[in-house]
Amino acid sequence: MERRKIVVITARVHAAEVTGSFKVEGIISFLISSRPEAKRLRELYVFKVVPMLNPEGVLVGNHRSSLTGVDLNRRWDVPNETLHPQIYYLKQLFRLLESEKKEIFVFCDLHGHTRKNNSFVYGCNKAANGGFCSWTKVRLLPRVIATKTPMFSYNDCSFRVEGSKQRTARVVVWKEFKVTNSFTLESSFYGYLRGDQIAPYQTSDYHTLGHTLLHSLVEYYYVLKKLEKELVLTNGWLKPSRLLTVTGALAAEELAKKLKNEKKEERIKERLKRMNETSQQFRERRRRTYNKLLNGRKEVGSKSFYNSGEDYVGRGSRNGRKEAAREKFSAHSTIRNSHLTLHSSKLTIKNERRGSEKVDHRQSCTEAKEEYAAKDWRAYFPEEELLAAYNQINAGIDPNDNLPDNVSSNDSDSNPSEGNMSPEEMHDFVLSIPGAIVLFR
Repeated sequence: MERRKIVVITARVHAAEVTGSFKVEGIISFLISSRPEAKRLRELYVFKVVPMLNPEGVLVGNHRSSLTGVDLNRRWDVPNETLHPQIYYLKQLFRLLESEKKEIFVFCDLHGHTRKNNSFVYGCNKAANGGFCSWTKVRLLPRVIATKTPMFSYNDCSFRVEGSKQRTARVVVWKEFKVTNSFTLESSFYGYLRGDQIAPYQTSDYHTLGHTLLHSLVEYYYVLKKLEKELVLTNGWLKPSRLLTVTGALAAEELAKKLKNEKKEERIKERLKRMNETSQQFRERRRRTYNKLLNGRKEVGSKSFYNSGEDYVGRGSRNGRKEAAREKFSAHSTIRNSHLTLHSSKLTIKNERRGSEKVDHRQSCTEAKEEYAAKDWRAYFPEEELLAAYNQINAGIDPNDNLPDNVSSNDSDSNPSEGNMSPEEMHDFVLSIPGAIVLFR
């Protein structure tokens, strides 16, 4: 227990962001389950989960603020014990863990987003704090998550620390308690990009995101150990030179391949359908021909005849019987070949489906450990991205400042809200609390 690292997960600091509750529900249900992965997680980490940081705001129906009309995610720098007790005592927990020399490995604050699609994280990183090593570590866990589900978009992640976010949970925990993996996990209220379309989120999808986060923590544990071992061998210096020739594909890219295979399956199914229709038409023509021949035989008995000088249609003579047998054999051969083709196509579809299925996560812990330990941390990054970041940091340029404007937490739902209570009302409320001491800014 003493050697286990700490994972802190919080949700619903903004009252209306119900997606956080669905994700934390998936996390808790998975953690207390009897699955092998859950057992391994409990062996590796100690989890501190706060399902609802703003219960009174939820109770009265506020959108973002607490009962006092303030955004609790803007009070992490100097929380007040009376006005912001949830944040105040949660910070006390962090200080207690720090005093006991326990490592806070991951802090993840679960949020919802009304402006963007997909799920993504806002992290904290400055090139001046740790250089390329820090740049890599803070992006590794989001990269692992992105390889496991198409609902998570790494391209929407941002690791810049804007001035307006200095008092938020992720920045304060990163800055004061030196937690590299301090994230805000955002999920759209609407949906995620599936191929070239937007797929609406279902409640089960938010649960799956919670499961995926936990699966990623297991894989991240082993991959990070390998990275840290490399740091020891290189005297604390990471290089982007590739140890593996194949980079890890993101789940969104895998989904695009899967959709392409599904379209291919649809074309095969359509071809099989046409073949079946053709086969049915052939059987119908054969049945009509057989009935016509049978009726002609009944009329003439064993005598052969010609119909107005046209081709032979009777079956009474020896030559007629040979011709009918030859026709019957040809028909059976055609039908048999059609059935063989149909069976072969079905096998092809079945094999392609097997190839596109996801990896079964119900593998033993030993197999998972061997699989993850064999991976190199560079496998989660495109080679161009690693080289570009490495060169920029060495040149004194912060790669976090070169992201597109649309990849920023400035347009997030964590922007200061227009409180449900005016400053005058809040002032009167504060004065009505016996012994309250408030620092007005």
